[in-house]
Amino acid sequence: GWTDGPGFPLVRPIQGFGGGISDAFVAKLAPDGETLLFSTNLGGAHEDAATALALDPRGRVYVAGATRGGFPIVGGFQPLKNGNGDGFLAKLTPDGRSVIYSTYLGGGGDETIRDLAVDAKGAAYVVGRANGPGFPVRDALSSFLKGPLDGFLSVVGPAGRGFYASTYIGGFREDDGWGVAADGSGGIYLTGR
Repeated sequence: GWTDGPGFPLVRPIQGFGGGISDAFVAKLAPDGETLLFSTNLGGAHEDAATALALDPRGRVYVAGATRGGFPIVGGFQPLKNGNGDGFLAKLTPDGRSVIYSTYLGGGGDETIRDLAVDAKGAAYVVGRANGPGFPVRDALSSFLKGPLDGFLSVVGPAGRGFYASTYIGGFREDDGWGVAADGSGGIYLTGR
């Protein structure tokens, strides 16, 4: 989720509150729900919000959302924000003590990641919405924005350094990606509006 100021309960955090309007946060509770095992802010000096979370088979934590800039980037394929706001994707160690990678994901408009899934090899499948040109594409079904708002799907490799595939998905009106799942045989399932 996100928090709009200092005071969020932090346990062994990667960072404290980054400033700005809001920071994303990630927290892990004990099985009884009564103890925070770790919790941390993720964000910079602007507006950040986490909207999706997934775990891989080894317990590594993947978190994604949207940022207005200043997000802490670690070894990601897109080190700089491109538009007014970009999506972000971060992969944390299972104990929540460090970032394995983090990256912006966006083009010249305003992008938000709405959902993510992770496969057995650690590839991250992210879906969301984009409203501008220049979204990074590879092996795309559609290489350009068709309407005022298109959905997108990006499949990010386990190390966070590049794509297996990335595409706009949409028609000539407004489209938005809301959910994604990956099966064990390479199939990708999307839902949206």
